Amino acid sequence: MRVVAESTQPAARSGRWGGVRFPILLAGFLVTGSSGAQPAGFQATYSKGVKLENKGQLTDALAEFESIPAEKRDVNTRLHIAGCKEKLHRFLAARDEYEALRRDPKSDPATVDTAAAALSDLVPRIPIVRLSVSGPGVEIRLDDKVVVAGDLRADPGPHSIVATRGDAVVFERKLELAESSTTAVHVDAPAAVSAPSPKPAPLPVVAQAPPSRITGLPFYVGGGVALLAASGAYLLSTSAARRVDERCKEQLSFDCDEEAAGAASIRTWQTVSVVSAGLGVVAIGVGLAIDLSRPTTKQTASVRVQMSGTGFQLVGRF
Repeated sequence: MRVVAESTQPAARSGRWGGVRFPILLAGFLVTGSSGAQPAGFQATYSKGVKLENKGQLTDALAEFESIPAEKRDVNTRLHIAGCKEKLHRFLAARDEYEALRRDPKSDPATVDTAAAALSDLVPRIPIVRLSVSGPGVEIRLDDKVVVAGDLRADPGPHSIVATRGDAVVFERKLELAESSTTAVHVDAPAAVSAPSPKPAPLPVVAQAPPSRITGLPFYVGGGVALLAASGAYLLSTSAARRVDERCKEQLSFDCDEEAAGAASIRTWQTVSVVSAGLGVVAIGVGLAIDLSRPTTKQTASVRVQMSGTGFQLVGRF
């Protein structure tokens, strides 16, 4: 936000009590002094306003004059209202009052001349704010009134200029305007330069746990041993079954006493064979699960269990 240096240029003006101002005062005196000058029904209010104005109590005098309804105000009351506003440095409002009197078709020639002379004296005394703007999309307010760049008229006294873009205030300035002055104000509000998009932050490196040293090889070996044991137990149970048959043949009774012949050993070796085979299969399964879960490209063991006529066999590559 940047402000250029202001310049104050007094405009040419006539003396307040000389030149064109004197006919105005004379005309006002003549109009006020006429017998029909007071608004009907409000003579007391009008007279009170005149007395207050003569005492310099302008705010109270203006309140008295404006308490008369607009449709009941005569030209004298309207001239007094304009004069009070001018003396209170409410130049814009006074200008509007004089202009309305000058353009009113009901105004007589003397009133028109009085209003015109008052305007020619007042207008050069109204301060000017010479406003310029650089920057897009800016809304500028002079005392909360939206304005555009150019020569702006304002009453003498303190003022503020605020420029916004969206919800952001991009310019703010306090002014103190004097009569007949021209004040230059430049609102410098360049568009905000968009910052480059930040590069995405690199993903955090997550330390990976070292691969487990446990492999499936011990389980394969254990499983193979268990399956070999199962095969051996199966062979022993087969051999025990042959011995039982031979002993039964040697018995003289018609019914063979298998328990006496050694049938218990058959059941024992069969149980050992089944349990060993089960343990072997479980061990091989655990080994495969370990190897398949390891993040490695090494070829894992490929093993399968194959039944044969003499027992279990491990077929594959370790």
